[in-house]
Amino acid sequence: MLLSKSEKAIFRLISEKAEIVFYNPSPLYSYCDIIEGCLVKNPFNGEYKKMSAVDNNTWRGFRGFHPKEVFIGYF
Repeated sequence: MLLSKSEKAIFRLISEKAEIVFYNPSPLYSYCDIIEGCLVKNPFNGEYKKMSAVDNNTWRGFRGFHPKEVFIGYF
C-alpha cells in the first residue's frame, strides 16, 4: 500500500511525538503519581483534576477483593 504525501506527513508527526513521549518523557512522574494519581491541568479551561495512569476501569476486571488497595499497599 502506498501512502499519499499527507499520510506520510501525518505518520512522520506521529512518529516524532511518540519518540518524545516514550523515549524522552517530560515531565517524569514518580511511581506514586502514576498509580495514586496527580493533578493534571486541563489545557482548555485551566482546571485541575486528579488523574492516574491506572484508573478505575483497569481495576474493575478484578472484582471481589479491592484490587486497587491491595496493589497500592503491596507495591
